[in-house]
Amino acid sequence: GSMSFKEMHKLMCDLNPGRWTEADSDRLLPLVDKNRNGNIDVNEFIAFIFEGNNSATTFAPAGMSQYEKVLQQFRLFDTNRNGTLDKAEFTRLMSSLQPGRWSVQATEMVFQAVDLNNSGEVDMDELVAYLFGVPKELQKNAQKNHGHGPLLIIEFVIGPGNPESYVQQMANRWKRDFGDEVAVSRIIKKDVKGIVRVTTRNGEIVFWDDASMLPYRPNPFLTMESLKAWIDDMSQRHMPRLLSGTKAVGRSTSKESHPVGAV
Repeated sequence: GSMSFKEMHKLMCDLNPGRWTEADSDRLLPLVDKNRNGNIDVNEFIAFIFEGNNSATTFAPAGMSQYEKVLQQFRLFDTNRNGTLDKAEFTRLMSSLQPGRWSVQATEMVFQAVDLNNSGEVDMDELVAYLFGVPKELQKNAQKNHGHGPLLIIEFVIGPGNPESYVQQMANRWKRDFGDEVAVSRIIKKDVKGIVRVTTRNGEIVFWDDASMLPYRPNPFLTMESLKAWIDDMSQRHMPRLLSGTKAVGRSTSKESHPVGAV
């Protein structure tokens, strides 16, 4: 059987009462309509729900962003659990992320550039900086003294009203926690409800995306309790890692003439 766009939209509204909009369905349709015929085959929809749309990380649950998959794969291939990857572990991880396209020779070519502190091993901060890049403007800020601009910008796409207040509360919290090192940007769209997308590094790192994540996990912004847990996770886990990576890239590029970028 198959579903029309209208039927899919109604189903997603039923699964996410009060949260799902037609704009969300517009973003979801290209992800589930694999044969691009305008209808969603039931098998296509089931495959999307239970398998996700990226096969590079076999063990990753559906609905994970590429950033989340990289974190998961790092932990998987850090076999001695020391928080870093040696060349052999790095090669296995990159071979998993880029199946059929990575080799020992590729590791030899890039390992020194990824290992920003020249420790002989790669930590998670360095890996994330390598794979997702750090915008040149933030690299320059990291090379300067404190107070010369943010090192991390959290990018929100939100609807009008309450979401604006929630984002301001987050900005205030992160200002207290990280000072001027963290900034917040907002894109307010009248045709969406709530907080629909949260990213950083010019959208390369995705923390939340309604269209690709809502089918698989609860909306973290739906209750005050889940919102607080999400903010705490950002403050305690993700933001320190990303700030550390930006500072490491800044130190490296102040010594060398070329910036670190995504592969």
